Amino acid sequence: MFSFKIDVAQLNKIIPFCGAYIDIMQKGNMAILCSESGQAYVQYVCSALNTNPNEATNVRVDTNLLVNMALDGKIDIEVLDSEVCLSFYNDLGQLSYKTFVPRQISYINLEEKLDIFQRANSCESYSLIKEQKLIRLASKVKTPFIINEGFAYMFYNRNYVFHPSECPAFAVDSDLLKKSISLSLYFKVVGDYLVFKDESVSIILQKQKLPLMSDIPYLVKYKAKKCIEVDLSKLTYLLSRITVSYTHLRAHETRSNL
Repeated sequence: MFSFKIDVAQLNKIIPFCGAYIDIMQKGNMAILCSESGQAYVQYVCSALNTNPNEATNVRVDTNLLVNMALDGKIDIEVLDSEVCLSFYNDLGQLSYKTFVPRQISYINLEEKLDIFQRANSCESYSLIKEQKLIRLASKVKTPFIINEGFAYMFYNRNYVFHPSECPAFAVDSDLLKKSISLSLYFKVVGDYLVFKDESVSIILQKQKLPLMSDIPYLVKYKAKKCIEVDLSKLTYLLSRITVSYTHLRAHETRSNL
């Protein structure tokens, strides 16, 4: 039997990044709850109460089941022939739920992920404090967030929105980035990955390819027909309040081109 104790508040931090399953693995005196979905990997590390290695060190559990049944307390995992028994205890040590799920093995390469986190310890930390409003705006309109040549920017409907940035160049899914900065506004770059950490929760985001665009400072300085200063928080709010059909927009576009 393998046992560990969780903090539901910490567990809830990883849920926005989780796929259909959460993998539970034992590493020394740690229990690692992790999930990989698309371009994001997330893990929550908590204390293992039983450190004897056995088959329960690598099991896969339905995300919704774990979220709905987990309490601030101990979880016991017992591996049977073709099933896994999960016992959930409250903070008083009383058994609250017990359930059986099909036995499944994780396919996450945990050693690779732990190596990325280890390498991140010696990397420089960068801040997204100044870029956070632009990140939320990019997420709102579902466009990638990009930093390159000293500028953070997004491209939407044939328009660019720029903001000076001191961060290294990268492109990433804006929705995943918005979720990550809710955990921490500081990150590190390890090869093709961005790494975010907060207490016992850690996130790895896969970079996207940078667009084939160069000389951004020249574009900002000389090519912009009109430069205006906008309050990005107000612009994001307005975008959330305005709903215009695609057909309606195309009608205006067609009329303007006649």
